[in-house]
Amino acid sequence: MTRPQIEVFVCMNVNCRSRGAQATLERLKRQLKDRGMEHVKPASIICFAACNVGPNIVIPSRRCWLSGVLPEDVPDVVAYLEGQADVAHLQQHNDPALEEMIFDTIDAGLLDKGESE
Repeated sequence: MTRPQIEVFVCMNVNCRSRGAQATLERLKRQLKDRGMEHVKPASIICFAACNVGPNIVIPSRRCWLSGVLPEDVPDVVAYLEGQADVAHLQQHNDPALEEMIFDTIDAGLLDKGESE
């Protein structure tokens, strides 16, 4: 049985990058590979306009925006993708209006997607 593909976008703008987004993305890629989760496709994104709470990860199919995600949070993100964890602690600083704008942008097809990792 083929599992549906899940896109996971990690912001790589200057602010998120300076706070550890690249290390977060690298750890995410390693853990997904180690768990055989080839159906999860991490990709870099230029910006979600949420720099003040970054690094940011968005999982569009789950309508999930995670903020302040550090490399040590990656196990929680992977467990969430497996359906085994709550990630409310990575959503506590999310602004509802900004969250709506992020998903409206995604829904409109206006997200500047990077290369799949």
